[in-house]
Amino acid sequence: FFSSRRRHTRYPLVTGVQTCALPIFSVENCIGGNPENLGDLNGDGADEIGLLPNWFTSCWKQYHVWTYKNKYWTYAVDPFSTHCDQWDQGIKPIEKDFSKPGYVLIRYSDYSDADIVIKTKSVPIR
Repeated sequence: FFSSRRRHTRYPLVTGVQTCALPIFSVENCIGGNPENLGDLNGDGADEIGLLPNWFTSCWKQYHVWTYKNKYWTYAVDPFSTHCDQWDQGIKPIEKDFSKPGYVLIRYSDYSDADIVIKTKSVPIR
């Protein structure tokens, strides 16, 4: 389940066939969002979950990616900045970096020279 601290709402995470109950995780100041099954990004045999939280204001949002390890949800990568322009263009925020085992490519938004640009970098995944 995904829960919002602001409204204390719970949303079921649909991750495929579920054989055991998973603990609830929450995102501060989040009023909603759609969890996304990202597949197995870190090669441990379990899928990672991504979430673009909904906020009250602003097009700038942190994208979150979690992995489930040792009975706890933990960040697979640190949350990274995205802008609604990135989402409107359909740019995928994260995927495996096939040139570097144990790494993923993140696509994040940055404000540079009075313009919003989308950048890509390779980062280790936990």
